[in-house]
Amino acid sequence: LTAARLVFSGANANFNQVFYRQLFNSTGETARLGDAFICARMLTGTSSSTIRNDEKFHIFGDPTLRLGAPRNTAVITSMMPDSIVALSTVEIRGEIQDEAGQFLNNYNGTALVNTFDSEKFVQYIPEAGFARPYFLPGNSIYRGTVPVKDGRFTARFIVPKDISYGGQRARISAYFWNSETDGAGFRENIIVSSSTSNIVDTNGPEIKLYFKEHETFTTGDAIEENVTLVAELADTLSGINIAGEIGHRITLSIDPNEETCLSQFNRFLGISSVNLTDLFRFDEGEHLRGKVEFPLQFPAEVDIGGETIQCTSFDGEQRHRLVVKVWDNSNNSSSASIEVLIVHEEGLVIREVMNYPNPFTDKTTFTFNSSQDAEVQIKVFTIAGQLIRTLKDPFVSRGFNMIDWDGRDESGDIPANGVYLYKLIARTQSSSGISQKEIIGRLAIVR
Repeated sequence: LTAARLVFSGANANFNQVFYRQLFNSTGETARLGDAFICARMLTGTSSSTIRNDEKFHIFGDPTLRLGAPRNTAVITSMMPDSIVALSTVEIRGEIQDEAGQFLNNYNGTALVNTFDSEKFVQYIPEAGFARPYFLPGNSIYRGTVPVKDGRFTARFIVPKDISYGGQRARISAYFWNSETDGAGFRENIIVSSSTSNIVDTNGPEIKLYFKEHETFTTGDAIEENVTLVAELADTLSGINIAGEIGHRITLSIDPNEETCLSQFNRFLGISSVNLTDLFRFDEGEHLRGKVEFPLQFPAEVDIGGETIQCTSFDGEQRHRLVVKVWDNSNNSSSASIEVLIVHEEGLVIREVMNYPNPFTDKTTFTFNSSQDAEVQIKVFTIAGQLIRTLKDPFVSRGFNMIDWDGRDESGDIPANGVYLYKLIARTQSSSGISQKEIIGRLAIVR
């Protein structure tokens, strides 16, 4: 729905209000887009100026379509306690009803429950003219999924300290679905108490950081330049604070207090950290633990004020430190950090190949970082080039890997003291073909 020529705000507002009233009528079924559009034109065109204004609106697409609005309803049947109290545990119960208000006792699926703090009254004060008062939705204080079984669902959460004490317009909404149908419902005008419950909690949340499809990632491992950071968060006493108040947000900082290309670029943009609060989701049926997933891109170079800054070092490596800070509902904070090695080359990359201990007496362990899942062989040779042992691992995962050697040759004998060469051969196969990398190193046996 758009205007082809100049239209005016007053008539536009009237037209939009009538259009939406026609679209979402009291029959429970949304009107066809074309019918709502025609009715809005007819009901608002009461003067020549209004008629001329409405004639400039056009609808694009199929006018016979109806919006896919949910028909079933989620009814919040109880809330204990019946008001929102800081640091209290709230239990919400609800049930699924059809269009006629009948309880659906055979409905099974999932419900997304959102609880919002009381609305905020704010004013926009222009340089000239009158103040414009309006309401903003309250901060989200709980957002998670719970199972729906036999038409009923239950959600629990801990209320953060960061709420509007004494507010009277908090809100709960629920959207539910399964493979066949969906629906929604809400309860509003919930009171926010001026009191606070007592929780003795002086510790911040637990944080586990890794990357999607790199679940075994350990700090310092190599990853590709486009990845998704995963932060698993848990607090068994207070739960995770997602109210989003300034200073109490879930944040990600890249290379804080360091002079790297990305820290310079972020300062140029005026960004000290990234707010991840709205991306947090509690695990299904949980109110004390959940996770954040955030896509990251590590460019090889950045443009800062027209100047191109290289992010890779002279040897082609790019390292960064990621720091995630989280608060619980008692306003205790925790931080966790990981270091990453960014791989910009396409295909297989093997780095940081070594064995430890070296020299060794009876056994040693080869370690390396792989940019992809691969098949690996390690061949050990004498200085004269004679192969004495082949170690095989048909599958190594991305990131840090270890392969042990018992210090014996293929016959089970103990090689003589001295210096030996080893070759690590890594191979991977994809739709673009076979990629193979070879790394040569030295080791010493001393007894």
